[in-house]
Amino acid sequence: MRKTLLCVIACWGCAEEPADDTTPLDSDTSAGDTDTEGSDELAIAGSYTDEFGTEHTIDESSWVQVSAYGTLSFAVLSFDNAEQSLVAQNGSSNAFNPDLYSRFDWVEGMHGDLFYCQTAFDAATEEAAEATPRADDTDPENTGCVGFAWTNLVP
Repeated sequence: MRKTLLCVIACWGCAEEPADDTTPLDSDTSAGDTDTEGSDELAIAGSYTDEFGTEHTIDESSWVQVSAYGTLSFAVLSFDNAEQSLVAQNGSSNAFNPDLYSRFDWVEGMHGDLFYCQTAFDAATEEAAEATPRADDTDPENTGCVGFAWTNLVP
């Protein structure tokens, strides 16, 4: 069984009720400041559904995940399209690791599919999340996200 499914079950199963806080947290860091392409647009911005039925809405200021188990929100603090990563602060209403920091890496798979790995989910600081090593993206369909497959996002 994949780590992603286990994380979803473990994380979502403990939520008392769905959170409704999808407003990004305040940040002194502009989301586009670390983008090496000089663009203020996040390359993966859009709406997706993953293989577990979770809906993802991603833009330059937030990443919101909505499933049958509740809602998780992440305020985007910085992103780098060239490095294919972003750092976010976990929402205050998140059932797991509220107000801590996450790092998300993304990659295009062999068949053009978009995959992501939440490489850090409970970093104590923004800097710690950013310093988390990138997940191994050589075979995202099968492994590399802490030993498991990356999560497939379908538009």
